[in-house]
Amino acid sequence: MQEAPVEKVTAPAAVSHHHCEDCGFRRRADAHPTSLLARIWRWHTGWCPGWKSYQRWLAAQQQQPSARI
Repeated sequence: MQEAPVEKVTAPAAVSHHHCEDCGFRRRADAHPTSLLARIWRWHTGWCPGWKSYQRWLAAQQQQPSARI
């Protein structure tokens, strides 16, 4: 009897590209910070797990020493 192959699942924190970096919704909210869209964006970032993961990733990137050539 053969076992079914197990698929590897990568954790969201291990993802090198976050969609928040190039999100059109975020771009428009940043361009017009007093708009209703910007208020919705700020509300969204309060509970969005993807945004929180992106913020942790950015903090980790800032803590890493820069690569020397």
